[in-house]
Amino acid sequence: MSVFLLQNNQHMHQILDNRESAFHVLTWSVLRYTAHSYQDDVGLHLIPYDEAIAYLNGAVKGGTSKRDMIQNGLKVIFHPPALHKLIDNLCALFELRYPPLSVTFYDDIHYL
Repeated sequence: MSVFLLQNNQHMHQILDNRESAFHVLTWSVLRYTAHSYQDDVGLHLIPYDEAIAYLNGAVKGGTSKRDMIQNGLKVIFHPPALHKLIDNLCALFELRYPPLSVTFYDDIHYL
């Protein structure tokens, strides 16, 4: 699911959400089933795909780790190099959707 939908419960689903969701399915699949530089600790790098956060007001949202991955790029080397380039290019494309977060964003959360 797109970060935008995970963080904005009232957001109307758009085609861009489908595209981003497909990107997350691609990165999850590549991390899980292909050769890359994180082979020894794959499970650790799959955690962001199941993230959920409970806020003090009772809302449950997620996507913060996915957002960080998009904004900072995946710190992994994928093989073959063409796959690595594709994922880097897609990160750069989706990064435009998410401005940098302010520090206050994290003040009102409790991790589940």
